[in-house]
Amino acid sequence: MLWFILAIATALCVATGDALTKKFFGRFSPYDMAIASSIYSLPFLIVYIFFIPIPPLDTVFWWIACILIPLDTFAFYLYMKAIKLSPLSLSIPFLSFTPVFMILTGLIVLDEVPSGWGVMGIGFIVAGSYLLNVTHVKYGYLSPFKAIFREPGSMLMLLVAFIYSF
Repeated sequence: MLWFILAIATALCVATGDALTKKFFGRFSPYDMAIASSIYSLPFLIVYIFFIPIPPLDTVFWWIACILIPLDTFAFYLYMKAIKLSPLSLSIPFLSFTPVFMILTGLIVLDEVPSGWGVMGIGFIVAGSYLLNVTHVKYGYLSPFKAIFREPGSMLMLLVAFIYSF
């Protein structure tokens, strides 16, 4: 039951953080928005680093860090740009596409295939993206999916979800 409480708390905190970032820093560039939103967590991270044991780190760790740090930085920049360009309700939900993209990355990197339950969950994610733009259905059954590609924040957030799938 603790996992449920932590999941809800995380969702509320992240949603609140995104809304506050857009409200107070939305007039700045995406780069400045990323810096501003990161600065607030820095004091907590600096204090916390003194309380965690650091295990021995091998060359594999450093190679992965050298690859993923620039990728994650770029994804965070795109995340801020998406928040700036589009309404939160049309951009943030597309982060849930990360598991959809993980089908491909999981197959390539780890040689794993999702279970039936996993495929069903991914189907719900795709259905949810359809429902976000269901008002466009009067222009055709595929119009809600086409509307995703007309909204710049949705497109950027799909790219962020793809990067996060690695």
